[in-house]
Amino acid sequence: MAGQGGVELSEKLSAILNTWLSNQASNQVSNQVVKEMIRLTMYTLTGTFKRSELLEHIGLSKQTKNVKKYIEPLESIGWLAKTVPDKPNSPRQRYTATDTLKQLIAQLKKESVL
Repeated sequence: MAGQGGVELSEKLSAILNTWLSNQASNQVSNQVVKEMIRLTMYTLTGTFKRSELLEHIGLSKQTKNVKKYIEPLESIGWLAKTVPDKPNSPRQRYTATDTLKQLIAQLKKESVL
């Protein structure tokens, strides 16, 4: 993301994610975690990735605790989806941005122009 528009978009996505996370009783997360989740979210717009690739993108190992902290909440909110949902542990499993996320980003970009 380059330029002011990218920063504004990240801030809007962070606000939405923070609101959603604050409504989840068990999710108390720092601003840094939210920033990394937004980086993951934006990265998935460029393709499909193994969970290890997603976590490596933000400098983390593929430990279960990192999956639960960074990837699972993005799945729960409907921003990321598994490419093989019937087999969560498949070696072919990848994650991708959902249409919901793509539509949200398009709407936020549209609002930024107005």
